[in-house]
Amino acid sequence: MNTAEFMSSLSERGVRFSYDGERLKYEAPPGELKPLDFEQLKARKTEIITLTDWPKFRVSQIMTTPRSEVSTPSREQAGWWHSITTGHITGTDWMNMTATMRLYGDLDTQVLEQAAAAVLTRHDILRSRFTESRGRLQMHISEQSSVQIEVADLSHISEPEARVAEARKLGTEFRRIPFSMLTEQLVRMKLFRLSPTDHVLVVTVHHILVDAESIRKIVVELLAIYQSYVTGTPSGIEKKPALQYTDYAAWQNAWMTDERQAYFLQAMKTRLSEPLVFPEDPAATPAGKKVQCPFVLSNELMDAIGVFAKKLGTTKYLVILTALAMALSKWVGQSKVQLASVGNLRINEQLVDMVGPFAAFDLLCADLSNVGSFDEAVARVHRAFSESQDNRAYAPSTEYKSLVNVFVDYVPAPDSRVAGGGDATAPSNPLTANSLPMKTDTFPLLPKTEDALSQWALIVIAGETQGRVSGSFVFSLARFGRETVEKAISRFQALLQDNVSQQRPR
Repeated sequence: MNTAEFMSSLSERGVRFSYDGERLKYEAPPGELKPLDFEQLKARKTEIITLTDWPKFRVSQIMTTPRSEVSTPSREQAGWWHSITTGHITGTDWMNMTATMRLYGDLDTQVLEQAAAAVLTRHDILRSRFTESRGRLQMHISEQSSVQIEVADLSHISEPEARVAEARKLGTEFRRIPFSMLTEQLVRMKLFRLSPTDHVLVVTVHHILVDAESIRKIVVELLAIYQSYVTGTPSGIEKKPALQYTDYAAWQNAWMTDERQAYFLQAMKTRLSEPLVFPEDPAATPAGKKVQCPFVLSNELMDAIGVFAKKLGTTKYLVILTALAMALSKWVGQSKVQLASVGNLRINEQLVDMVGPFAAFDLLCADLSNVGSFDEAVARVHRAFSESQDNRAYAPSTEYKSLVNVFVDYVPAPDSRVAGGGDATAPSNPLTANSLPMKTDTFPLLPKTEDALSQWALIVIAGETQGRVSGSFVFSLARFGRETVEKAISRFQALLQDNVSQQRPR
């Protein structure tokens, strides 16, 4: 048994470690540690401290590293690469991160391309290409910062609604075009002209370069710089950030060594039990296709959830996640619920305004047995989520395939951050789409296809927009009937409504 396995076995028995300098401390239930355990602790003391003495790195200062043509990618990027090359993730809707925005007013496409080049100049990660050498991923930063914006003129279509529908269809097709190789440029932009003063902008970037928060930031910076070019006024973001994603990757790899990653992966697996066992559904249809059941959490309910979350010192997402976990627990008749949640975890304040892929799996395992109140359930989910983030291994998703079968993808509002604590303060960069002089609006594309992540029994996708949450439960009719899932959604929504509605501000 190696040190990682030894510590995981102690963790299962309720043993917790801390340290004071070179002194290793522990807490354990009475009588749990045997003489042989103490001998092992003494013999493995240095290794244990090496593996666990890492929080100081997470809060340490990120330093600028020497720029070079080839650099080591982050653990998140290595995980995406592994999942792609093994065929575990194939759908372009999942790997092509896309932001869309409708723009009103006169638009100069040449100036927009210049602004796009300026954004690529600001962020080295957006000029990255990737190669593999001796089984290891390598990141190459190109000096070229230009990107061509393809323009599709739809103004010849007479009916306004038909123009919008065509832009939505073509924009969805553009989003789904795969990047054939990661050695090519991984940033694409397309502009649909509905009229001389009405355009739809679609920006697509490969997930190995950005997360959901970053893709939004790219569009906001693009339009802010464009506005500054056409008006001759400063945008406030002229200076290239001193810290780049390569600095983060170097900082991360300094503390998340291969040995420490193996330890955290083992510790995370030790916490988990078996995946949820869904009962057979007689309403299931053989060879059924994947479908979506939508749901909406209203502005009013989200306001109440925000007040409720603040009172408990947690996030809106974790309140929503608690209701989901309780609905799943009722569905399957199990008190222990575990699921995979993708979080864009910026674990250091210096990362807040950085563009890059920070998304990795959090494997949450919450015990909801003998829960006395919804507040207590939220506290347990919060604790489980925090433990999951503390034990995040940044490992490829293939490592989790046999451990969980429910996947949750939640995108918070652009002005919030989910980091396991309270709702975050506004980013230090004050730019938002609403603050831009150019009039803008959202422009949703067609729903994502479900040709990837097929190992999940249930996928829950949700995102905050304009103060409310829109989402869907994605599943196969070969496993569940639609009515079964709709019943679970109703229970999920009722749990939120019944337990947080009284917290609504008056």
